[in-house]
Amino acid sequence: ATYAEKIDKNETKINWNENANNILGHIHGLSPNPGAWFEFNKERFKVLKAITSLKKGKIGQVLDENLTIGCSLNSIQILELQREGKKKQTTKEFLLGKKMNKGTILI
Repeated sequence: ATYAEKIDKNETKINWNENANNILGHIHGLSPNPGAWFEFNKERFKVLKAITSLKKGKIGQVLDENLTIGCSLNSIQILELQREGKKKQTTKEFLLGKKMNKGTILI
């Protein structure tokens, strides 16, 4: 057994400048707790499930209506996420209540 230091909140934030495979590993490695997250309109969103996609676009930009986000290499399609203080939702359920239009930049 080895000792691992406590994970800092800043380490759990998704860095869209990474390639899609690294981000996917980051998301799945931290899911469900503490969870990998991003910010949109000053609100935190935890990503619970995602897959890689071959779509290309600007880093951190929403590329389509399926919540595919551009990375430095390829992209990530978010399948399940959770708003701060809310229950987890599929992307389809989430987008019914919260609009993230194509071209939106995520932090």
